Amino acid sequence: MGRMQRRVEEYMPLMADEHWAHIEAFVRSTVLAARPNVPYSTKTLLTTISSFVLWCWQTACVPLTHQDVFAPSLIEEWVTSGCPTTWSVGTRATTRSMLRRVSEALSPDTPSALARPLPGNIGKPPYKPAEILKIRGWAAAQTTRRKTLDATAICACGFGGGLRRDEIATIRPADVISDDLGVAIVVGGPGARTVPIVAAWEDELAAVAAAAIEDGADWLVTPGRRSTDGRLIANLIRNCHPLRPRPDLQRMRSTWIVGHLAAGTLPGPLVAAAGVEGLFSLARYLDHVADIDPDVARRILRLAGDTSSR
Repeated sequence: MGRMQRRVEEYMPLMADEHWAHIEAFVRSTVLAARPNVPYSTKTLLTTISSFVLWCWQTACVPLTHQDVFAPSLIEEWVTSGCPTTWSVGTRATTRSMLRRVSEALSPDTPSALARPLPGNIGKPPYKPAEILKIRGWAAAQTTRRKTLDATAICACGFGGGLRRDEIATIRPADVISDDLGVAIVVGGPGARTVPIVAAWEDELAAVAAAAIEDGADWLVTPGRRSTDGRLIANLIRNCHPLRPRPDLQRMRSTWIVGHLAAGTLPGPLVAAAGVEGLFSLARYLDHVADIDPDVARRILRLAGDTSSR
């Protein structure tokens, strides 16, 4: 066994064992096939390709084939919105170049796509009102009651509360609370918090929760399951009555965050409800917030410093 092959066989990434078990063979075989034809070290390839393939399998839910995983469009999506948000534009550009070289090494006869300049660390664009209306219709037009309830719950949690995919998978009917202050979701786990639902989605979420309680359901979405893996939410969206482009939970969350930023929601409550570490985590969504008239901005900033009436 050569040195390169030994390094590949002995490599262990920093990820959950059960996740590595799913992608291990594909990652190892990919590095062994590409390494002789690319100018990157075995260690660098293993680290980068492992992270990329984990996202492809866990989030993008694509088949683990070279053609599917190393498609230029998927590489673009990962370096734009799937890789760690702490990566600089330079790091993402270097990583994209590496993955494109790997793609070329694995499929030398496939023409290379033109690489576009990478944007800064910005969040996915929020949905426009017409798009939201279309997705509402998608949820209501499902072919079975179960799919309609599930699709409506996903939309209400995403647009109404900015919940992530993994969080939606853990919500139980009793976690939806209705009182004089409105409707809210109690999120458990590492990001435990209570998320108030925006008024436009309160009725839908309350109705789905009431139906789930009446049915004796254990989970708000796809009851009767044992797993709380967030990938089931992606699979559910894919298996529902089709809509193109497919509803995107990251864009739903972006719509929720940008809506609050545009409405002037106080930073403290928004950070808490979003389940993020601080305001810096929301800065990447500011590019999607419409500018206001400079005179209006000036008046707001002037009055904010007036404490005489407080």
